[in-house]
Amino acid sequence: MELSRRSVLAGLAALAVAGCSPTGDQQPGSQALGGPQGTTATWPTPSPTPTEWVDETPRWPLTGAVLDDGDSAKAAHPAVAVKIAVEKRSFPQFGPEDADLVFWQAQGNSYDITRLCAIYHSKWPADGAGPIRSARPVDVDLVSPLKGVLASASATDWVMRYIRHHKKAIEYIVKYGDRSARWTLRNPGGWWKGGNQTDKSVIAFPKVMSEMAEIGQGKVPATYLQYAASDDEVSTVNGQAVKQFEISYPTKTIGTEYHRWKWNAKKQLWQPSIRFYEGSDFYDYKVRSGEQIGVPNVLVVNCKWKMGVVDGYGTAHKEPLYSMEDGSDKFTYFHDGKAVTGTWKKGSAGQRFVFTLDDGSFLKMAPAKPGSSCPNTAPRSRRPDARPEAQP
Repeated sequence: MELSRRSVLAGLAALAVAGCSPTGDQQPGSQALGGPQGTTATWPTPSPTPTEWVDETPRWPLTGAVLDDGDSAKAAHPAVAVKIAVEKRSFPQFGPEDADLVFWQAQGNSYDITRLCAIYHSKWPADGAGPIRSARPVDVDLVSPLKGVLASASATDWVMRYIRHHKKAIEYIVKYGDRSARWTLRNPGGWWKGGNQTDKSVIAFPKVMSEMAEIGQGKVPATYLQYAASDDEVSTVNGQAVKQFEISYPTKTIGTEYHRWKWNAKKQLWQPSIRFYEGSDFYDYKVRSGEQIGVPNVLVVNCKWKMGVVDGYGTAHKEPLYSMEDGSDKFTYFHDGKAVTGTWKKGSAGQRFVFTLDDGSFLKMAPAKPGSSCPNTAPRSRRPDARPEAQP
């Protein structure tokens, strides 16, 4: 069985297919690209950029596919974002292949170096999504533009208060204390060994959450990304040829996690593999069906971050804080075996990203094909490293 196509936005779809990457106080540098001979691309100085992207085409909000007659009613419900663990013991996972958009974000100095924020809207995972973990402050910036649901196992106390402070944009659902049909506990087959770690076996059901939510009912969420009106308008038409690229997530304590994306010309998909900090081998990113995830679009979003606490929320446990609100940095968009670069900007938490290319024009991504089922990918924390490509 082959996963059908959807746009990648970072992570497993279009934005990671959209992901942020620089960590700590490190500065954006160059990115290892696997072109014809393998190249290192440096970031050019961007031209002045427009400030607003306007697209009046009715679309599915997270894939960019055009809404057909009658689809508006089907799309008029809240999107649901869930936090999914990414570490060796969390595989195979439930449901990331059904997400419309996945942000792949850095965790800081945590045992799971990266974590997914998988967002569901046009398709629901029949067996749920998980294993679910706790939320982070950056999820407010990622989910608020949709005015949807954010679901996690829990979060540090101050992070939960911070998320709930944005209740007009996010309906926050936490597993603990909730015995409704929105959750179940399931052992994904050895995901956590060494004791009764039931909090590592939480599975979420986004469809039930969307139906039970109060926010966003009867409304089609705003289109999240920027999409081309036709194939020949996609920004990568004249982009740089790229066969593979790597994203690194370094930590100060336990090591570095590497993500490698390879272009499969036969399937017309970018396919990720992971090298966990415990070893030197790369593992194909496979879901419970045994299939490797593949996506047509990957959007890598650089974003500086550091460990800390949001001002006004005390001096408690530190979490990764991204420079995203009123922020700007570099991005790379990968599609059809090619890449283009540019600059992103974002205002307040509830405002959408604006992506402009190095020539000052708007980025135009390829929308998902009707009936597609692959998620959008977006690593929300990636450090562009000029690290030589290693072979698995």
